[in-house]
Amino acid sequence: MVLRDITIKNNTPLSLLRGGYTLIELTVVVSIVVFVSIVILVNTKGSDRALAVKRQSNDIALSLAKARDSAASSTPYLGQIVYGYGVRFNLQSDKQSYIIFADTNNNAKCDDVACGCTFGCKQELVEKRILDSKTTLDNLGMNSADSLSYCSTTTCSSLTVYFCPPNPNTFIFGQGAAVTAPFNCSASNLNPNNIARGDIIVAGLGGGTNLQSKGIITVRKTSAIQVGYSIMTTPVPPPPSPPALPSENLTQIRYHWRNDVGGETTANSATGGTENTILKNVLKNETKRLRIEIANKGSADSASISYRIEFRAKGSSCGDDTVGTWRDVQTGPEWNMVNNSGGIINASATSDVNPIASGGVNNENPSFKAGYFMDTSSITPSMTLTASEFTELEYSIRAGGPAPDGETYCFRVTNAAYAAGTSSATNKFTYQIYPELTLAGPSLAQIHYRWRADDGDEPAPPPIAGASWATAEDTKLENLIEGNQRRLRIEISNRGEDSSLGAQYQLEYRLKSGSSCGGTGWGKVPASIDIGYSTSPWQIVNSAIVGVTDGEATTNFSGSLTDDPGKTFAPGRLQEATNLTASITLSKTQFTELEFLIRPTAFAQDGTTTCFRLTNAGSTAAFDYILYPEVGTAPAPEISVSDISKYAWNPSAGWISFRDDSENRVVKVGIVDFIGNGKILSTGNFVSFNCASAPKAGGDCTPAGSSDYKVTRDSSGNVFGWAWSDD
Repeated sequence: MVLRDITIKNNTPLSLLRGGYTLIELTVVVSIVVFVSIVILVNTKGSDRALAVKRQSNDIALSLAKARDSAASSTPYLGQIVYGYGVRFNLQSDKQSYIIFADTNNNAKCDDVACGCTFGCKQELVEKRILDSKTTLDNLGMNSADSLSYCSTTTCSSLTVYFCPPNPNTFIFGQGAAVTAPFNCSASNLNPNNIARGDIIVAGLGGGTNLQSKGIITVRKTSAIQVGYSIMTTPVPPPPSPPALPSENLTQIRYHWRNDVGGETTANSATGGTENTILKNVLKNETKRLRIEIANKGSADSASISYRIEFRAKGSSCGDDTVGTWRDVQTGPEWNMVNNSGGIINASATSDVNPIASGGVNNENPSFKAGYFMDTSSITPSMTLTASEFTELEYSIRAGGPAPDGETYCFRVTNAAYAAGTSSATNKFTYQIYPELTLAGPSLAQIHYRWRADDGDEPAPPPIAGASWATAEDTKLENLIEGNQRRLRIEISNRGEDSSLGAQYQLEYRLKSGSSCGGTGWGKVPASIDIGYSTSPWQIVNSAIVGVTDGEATTNFSGSLTDDPGKTFAPGRLQEATNLTASITLSKTQFTELEFLIRPTAFAQDGTTTCFRLTNAGSTAAFDYILYPEVGTAPAPEISVSDISKYAWNPSAGWISFRDDSENRVVKVGIVDFIGNGKILSTGNFVSFNCASAPKAGGDCTPAGSSDYKVTRDSSGNVFGWAWSDD
């Protein structure tokens, strides 16, 4: 080869290069169309492995050039005519070598044993080149565009570069390419035949992880061959970022609710001596004092600011600023500032109140700075806090008439220089905790339940007896069978500080998940007048007892549920035809008991546990679910009448057979209803025990003057109802 010229020029990094170094490309033009590009990384420490990668990459480039030049000159091999020369790389068989071959049978591939040939092999191996021990074939690339594109293992785990005389023509193809023999150097015989670029990637082996070297040998359809290198050292870590600029961080970090009794040091805790505790059941127009600790957790002294106290309804979270608007306590209307009862002057200095049991808070920073006690204004005088200081602010506040009963409120302090509720007012503030308070309201506690059989009244005066109990109090009912109705009695007690006005109690259900009845997915238990009744897993049904009336008042009879201590009974309701009770008011000293007649249907899931609760027409506001009634369901057995004990006697009809296999008249007894027909032996006619499942002759289930009929049994085996016979 003859060295023609050498040029030195700046070059854009190849896609393999990393680190952003300055690159110098030396382009050595060898022969007419051989290009060897040597990429040197300035200020990069060399190594034996890096040099080995360079040498090996150049060696592969020269091997490709040798095959190309041999094809261009139609050089014979071992006295045989050669149709082309090629270089074959195979990552699956050997990453430490590659083969130069002569195609002596015109099929554009290596048929030598050295290439893995096992049948019809030829002597085509020109040379097997072994890679330096510090290098390896790392990857291959093949692309129809002139850009680097690594192959998947299925498309080119092997790569062949094939040169045909006389130009030479260059073909690049990978694993599985379809080659038709005789090839005759025709692109039409090769599919795909539009490969414009092939790449062979060489990598360094061994040594530490602080140096990785790679070389890329590129062959193009134009027969050009180019070499590039990449050497990457462990990146020098960037200089550390400069520390953040000093800034204050006013952190609302603790609070304590105090009763409005006496001066600053004589007022006591309203939450049992514990800080950071929500205050519950606060009456409207009842004055409370809120003590808030602000600590400067930043790295700079704060600006001089005035602190304003703000409030809002909690919603889902105190910290979720999408749930409501923060407002100045001074302007209300739900909350207002109010004069304290201890004669403390507005804007007087606070002290570091101790102990915590008296309404103080733990100290955060090393130094306490006196804050302000506010009762006629929501905004303190201005003050600063150094990075080592904390302060305690105390506000005398109360809720007014517009505040809804039972509402929970959150509080915070902000920078009064900006409008309440704006982000500017909270700049430089962090809210680690929000004081919370809940106004007094009803608290409808679901506290006891018990399952009853549907075999009596409430009780009522003789001769109707009260329904019997199916379980002990607060005990799950097991193995309730489809269609078998029970009565569920639930006790609700108002344990709040306000009356519950006009609640309409609705029974709801959900499948128990794990060990908990709580959660989402509750549904109304429908009655026959409600949409979805026919497909619901649970239904409210009519009582089997004459005299039980939908909506009748319940009584606090002896042996019923345990009375809530200190409360008096208010009549509830018994529901058998509708779900929603009449309006019931419970004062804060009352409880009630409600009873619902329900049954599982064919849509109930056998072997599961169902939980029940009461709501106010679907609303759970003011409810506290201390205990959920539970029931387990079981599949309904179906009993066929015995082939031996199958007769009944009636003076008017004579003997009646409940089973006649010859006419397929078999009475089956479910846990609730009889199903099928019996036969009157004297006439041969039949008796229908269930209009829905075995109608009388003619298909009319409603004979003149009568209604639908069926024979039913209860869980104790008692049978009642009507059958029909055409006789």
